[in-house]
Parts: sequence; structure tokens; C-alpha cells
Amino acid sequence: MCATATAESQDTTSPDASTLENFQIWATCNGGATILGHFIYRDTERFVDAPVVASAYVRPENERAEPVGIQNRLQQAELAHGDTTFRTRDAEGSQDASSQQEVLLYAQPARRVLSRGVGAMPLEILGDIFEFCRPYMPASVELRGRPEDILARQHQPFRLASVCWQWRAAAFACAAVWGHMELSLDNVTGETSSIWAAFLETCSERSKQTPLTIRLSRHRGSEPYDHQLLAILISHMPRCIAFHLDVHRILSDDSLSQLLSVRADNLESARLDMNVPAGWNGQPFAHSPLGELYIAHPGGMSLEPHNCSCNIVLQHLDITPGNVDATQFFDEVLRCGDDLGITLEYPLVRPGPVPLTRITCAGVEELHFELDDDAALERVAHQLDLPNLQDLSLNGYDESSNSRLAFLTGLGPLPKLVSLTVSGLSPKDFSRLATKVLFGFETLQYLSVDRTDIKRGVLSRLCTTLGARQGSDSLWMCPNLVCVRFGRECEFDGNCDEGTVIQLVEQRSKKGLKICMKYMGLSLTLGEKCRLDCEAKFVTYQSSSLLPVYSESDFMPYTLK
Repeated sequence: MCATATAESQDTTSPDASTLENFQIWATCNGGATILGHFIYRDTERFVDAPVVASAYVRPENERAEPVGIQNRLQQAELAHGDTTFRTRDAEGSQDASSQQEVLLYAQPARRVLSRGVGAMPLEILGDIFEFCRPYMPASVELRGRPEDILARQHQPFRLASVCWQWRAAAFACAAVWGHMELSLDNVTGETSSIWAAFLETCSERSKQTPLTIRLSRHRGSEPYDHQLLAILISHMPRCIAFHLDVHRILSDDSLSQLLSVRADNLESARLDMNVPAGWNGQPFAHSPLGELYIAHPGGMSLEPHNCSCNIVLQHLDITPGNVDATQFFDEVLRCGDDLGITLEYPLVRPGPVPLTRITCAGVEELHFELDDDAALERVAHQLDLPNLQDLSLNGYDESSNSRLAFLTGLGPLPKLVSLTVSGLSPKDFSRLATKVLFGFETLQYLSVDRTDIKRGVLSRLCTTLGARQGSDSLWMCPNLVCVRFGRECEFDGNCDEGTVIQLVEQRSKKGLKICMKYMGLSLTLGEKCRLDCEAKFVTYQSSSLLPVYSESDFMPYTLK
């Protein structure tokens, strides 16, 4: 009975199979599965709609087809990108190739012209170029003494001769290429002395009869094998025009003393750099007409006047009054010399007795001091009477400013002073010079100032005094002054008034006064704020013929002709 009831309940809730089949046929014929979904009783657990069934079959196919399509599109994009990159690089390569061809078209003719020019250049022109490369060796120039520098100068003519056959021919044709003979005796030993002798012989043979420049260096003691090398140099000293010796010390029995005593009729300049005063009391090149003589630590050497009519530079000389070296220097050089130019670099001055009478040094025309530290230079000034001094330079730094100015004021009258150069003065000492000391030199024509701080008040007083007429004759102060030069290392106050300088030039324009500040011609730099205005004013003066237009050479420090 239960089974019968269950069957009946199932029959009331579910259509029979034949009814379902008839509905499917009717739905298929009248609009498809959607109509079927509206008319059929659906049991979601037993039946699935037709669209769902269709999508269930289509979706896997689409999911399989979609990655394949994406992959195909990616491959096509990569191929297109690769093709574009290839075309771009091909175009760039073509452009680079054309650029290289253009460069070659320009470079090849240039190479031909250059090579043809060198190839067609006469040997004497090449020789002149080689001679220009020879070391410049006046007494005022110290050649570098480092081993690598010496070796480079020794090798230079041989390297020039080894470039090509034409350079070799030019080097052998120009004797002056081999005219510099340099030797460091420190590198010479008993085993290598013959090699260096061959080197000197080769240079002397190839230099023929051309003037020689000789440089020796030695910082060890004298050795027996040095004589062979020095004998070669002594034999060629008659054609030597410049000699430079860098040595630690020269003793009385030194092998170098014979070289320094030889007669050299063509010798123009000699330089002796010694680390300590010489133990040899001879006179270097006593019978040679020197034009320049430079001696560092000259103590103990004789400087007799018969070959001292030249420019003499003495470094670290003890000029203390009453000192033996100082007495010799004053008596043998300053008192007896003729047409002398003396430069004392870093002299040693110590307290000592000052003679009651001055030494008249009529032959001294130029006197230059280089002084770093303070020294009692006024003691030396009280010893000297320099009636023919024309050029005086007092150079140094602030530490020696007072000492150098005291030397200037302590000298006797300077009736022929033409040029005065000062550098490294303190503001106080420059003020003294500009407002008091300067106006005692009536013959002064050139004033040069460098490495000095210029204050506004000092500059104004200097210009005002120089621009004013004095006395019943209405003469200018320093009436012969024609050039005032302030060097590059002068520092002007920012509030300096350029108008005072311009006014000075206006007042003395008929006299031809020239003002040169920092080598800028007639333009002034007294602080950045007034530079342009001042330059414009001076341009106006030049164009209106108040001032002539000067070249840079007009502002160079005065030198004796």
C-alpha cells in the first residue's frame, strides 16, 4: 500500500515519458529550446536547459582556441618589430658608412697635404725647428735637475734623428741640434765613464763649431774618473756661450776648479748653484767677458771687478757690515765695478758695525733685492752712495716690507733714479711710500707696484698729490713721471674711486702720464662695480685725443738699454 501511494505521488508530480517526448517534439518544431524551457516542468537536479548544454560544449572549444590566437598575434607582432628594428639599423648603418666615407674624403687630402709639406720641407727649416727645441739656458733660468729631466734633454737630439731618414738628415745637417751638452756626474762610475765619454765626444763632433751650452751637476765628491770627462768639456769651452753648474760644494782641490778657471772668450752667462759656500777662493771665469753671472752661496769666492761689468745675481750672500764677504763684495764689486746690475736674492744681514763714511759705487746702475724675511737692510743702505743708480727693485712679501722701505729711505741721494719697482708692501708702508717717500725722486719716470693692498684713502692722496702743482715754479710732484703700473696681484678696496685716477690723467695728459692697472691698458679695475664705467670714460678720452692709445709694451717695467 505504501508502494502504491509512492507511485501515485510520483505520477502526480512527474509527467510520463510519452508526454515528455511529445512536448520535446512540439518545442523543437515551434521555436527551439527556449520555448521548451517555458512549458516544460524543470527539475534542476534531473534536467538541464538546452542553452546550457550548448554552452557546455562550446566553452571548451573557445578556451582552446583563444590561447592559440593570442600566440599567433604575438608571433606576428614580434616579426613586425624585428623587421622594423632591422630596417632601422640598416638605415643607421648606411648613414654611418656614408659619414665615414665623407670623413675619409676630407682626411685623405689633409694627410696628403701634411705629408707632402713635411716631405717637401727643406732640411734647414727642419733644422731651425730642432734648434728651437734646444734647452733655453740663460743664467737667470734654472734648469730642472731631476734625473728624468736630465735624461730627456740628453736623449732629445738622438730621438729627433731616429724618427725617419729625413729627420735624421736634418739633425745631422744642423749642428746646433747637438750644441747642448749635459752630464750628471752622479750617474758616472768607473765602469760607465767610457760610455759617457763617448756621449760627449759624439755631441761635440756633431755640433762642429757651433756655440755650445754646457750643464753639469754633481752632488757627490770628486772622483779620479771625472778628469777624463772634464777634459773633454775643457777642450770645448772656447765656444761655450752658456754654462750652468749645479754642485753641492767646490773645494780647493776639486777637479771642477780647473774647469771654472779656464778662459772662455765667448762665454755670455754662467750660473753656479751651490748648496753651501765654496771652499775654493778662486774667481769663476776670471778671464771671460761675462754678461750674466749667477752664484748661489758665493761666500769664499773672489769677485774681482775686471770681469764684473755685467749683471750679477748673488743668492744668500752675507752682507752684514764688517763681514769679510760683505767687505770683499763692497770693495771689489760695488766700489770698482763698471756698468753693473746687481741682484741680491735673500741676502743675510746681521747686526754689525756701520762705517762712518759711505762707499761710493759709481758703477752700479741697477740694484734689485729679493727679500722674504725681515732683515736689517737699512744698515747696508747707510754704507752705500749710488750716484748713478737708475733702476731699483725692492721685491718681497709683507714680512720684509718695513726693511725694504727702510733701505730705500736710508740710501743717499739718487739723482738719476728712473725706475722704481716695489712689491709685497704692507698697506701702512705703501701709504708711506705714496705720500712721503715717492716725491723725493724728481727724475723718476716709471713706478711699478705689485702684490700690495691699495686702500681708498691712499690711492686718493697719491692721485691728488701727483695732480697738484707745487712751489713757485708750479711744478708737478715727480715731474718726469710718465708711467704708473699696478700689477695683477694688487688688491684694491671695493670702494676705491676711479674718478680720482681719471682726474689725475686729465690734469697731466699733456705730460703723457700713463696709468696701467692690472695690465688692462687704460682701463681700470678698482672693484667690479666701477669697471665698466671707468673703461667707458677712458675710451672717451682716447677718442678725444686727450690720451694716446698705448700698447701693452708701453707698460712694461723700465729696463736699461
